[in-house]
Amino acid sequence: MDLNVVEDLRDEIMSEALEDDIGLWWIIGRIKDRVPSTDVKTATLRVIAECLKGGASVGQFTQSSGTWDFHAWDLSDDKIVKAIQIQWDELGRDPDLGEIAWLVIPPKRRHVR
Repeated sequence: MDLNVVEDLRDEIMSEALEDDIGLWWIIGRIKDRVPSTDVKTATLRVIAECLKGGASVGQFTQSSGTWDFHAWDLSDDKIVKAIQIQWDELGRDPDLGEIAWLVIPPKRRHVR
């Protein structure tokens, strides 16, 4: 996948993440829409790596006492990407809503654009 496409997707995802939490399934959908002939898993992992470099956090939501809390994975960027790849491989299909991971921009990293 072309570097310009990766950067465009990263920018789109990071912009959306300023407004809402982004599920892995959402990122996959954007990649399929923009570059339907690409290897979706490889492209998704590459775009996530770029988002991590841009200040995004990856983790999972857990529910406690009726509220959902985000828990960022305490791993290096490379290990986060590898963990997603492993879980995706184990799943045996593209992740669906809420599966594997979410991408968020922590409030302290949100900038006014």
